[in-house]
Amino acid sequence: MNHTDEDLIKMNVFKDKRRRMLYLIKGKQEGYHLQESDLKILNLLDGRKMWSLMIFVMMLGIFKIQIIWSIAVPVVVYIAMTLYFKFVFLKDRNIVKISDADFERMERPEMIEASNSDNLLFTIIPLFAVLIIVLSNVEKNAAVAVTTMDTILYYVADVILLSISFFYGSRYFKTKHKLKALKVSENNPKEAEETKKESKKNKKK
Repeated sequence: MNHTDEDLIKMNVFKDKRRRMLYLIKGKQEGYHLQESDLKILNLLDGRKMWSLMIFVMMLGIFKIQIIWSIAVPVVVYIAMTLYFKFVFLKDRNIVKISDADFERMERPEMIEASNSDNLLFTIIPLFAVLIIVLSNVEKNAAVAVTTMDTILYYVADVILLSISFFYGSRYFKTKHKLKALKVSENNPKEAEETKKESKKNKKK
């Protein structure tokens, strides 16, 4: 299956000029060398945050499972997938240095816009999960007495989900602002060069 550069960057993967698939290492101008056949399992593992959120929503909102289990199961799934990803999937893979020319290609507006799509999803889905928690809490209060522990867990889950939404929402709007600045600076080569340098510096932090 042929993947566009925009498809790949959504998975945090970049194809360099030598056609190598590189899983980008945050804060570094490097990436883990992948094969085309790795992309399917990578797509599953890289989406572990999304899977965990969806499991939480389904368990609490659809199957009406207790809040403690609705939190515990997604957390265990996320930890298990993260450990597998770091210590099995990425183990013994070659780390490749990304050239400056290739690194600058990731600063194209279409690449930035594609990579920003996950930020929007992680802004919206936690808010939906909070709504599910509120509705579930109201429903349970109407049916049976809710324990103090359940009430605490409801509040803790709400705070965590709202924090996640705020964090990714901030990233989303910050990236949109950056994208707008890049498009405006296209008419000013000097300003565009300065914007790219600043963006490259921020990406390495």
